[in-house]
Amino acid sequence: MKRYRKGKPLDESFVEEASSKLHDAWLERNGEWAPEEQKKPYEELPEDEKEKDRAQVRKAIEIYNQAK
Repeated sequence: MKRYRKGKPLDESFVEEASSKLHDAWLERNGEWAPEEQKKPYEELPEDEKEKDRAQVRKAIEIYNQAK
């Protein structure tokens, strides 16, 4: 949430950037057993797979906003 503290919005650009990082971290932890279609860089994932990461980031933003 450093971006928010620096005055930058938690907009769709942020969601996309954070989703990519989230996927990278997930892949690092789960790459050995992950299905082949998920063993790709975020940018190469199909939209339905990207949306799973986006949903988690949006939920985190929602929780963060409720806590402030």
